[in-house]
Amino acid sequence: MKVMLIDDSKTMRNIQRNILAQAGHTEIEEACDGQDALSKVAAFAPELLLTRIQETLARAKAA
Repeated sequence: MKVMLIDDSKTMRNIQRNILAQAGHTEIEEACDGQDALSKVAAFAPELLLTRIQETLARAKAA
């Protein structure tokens, strides 16, 4: 399964990547924010996106 991790924290992305790798997932892409994810999503075509809703909503309110 292709998984994309979207989080501004490299530490959190590393933790998530390690957990997914231990579960057998090998196709993992990372993005540091929504813009980065949008630039990668078409080429990578993930089946699952993991992000923090709180972060997404907070940034949307600030815009």
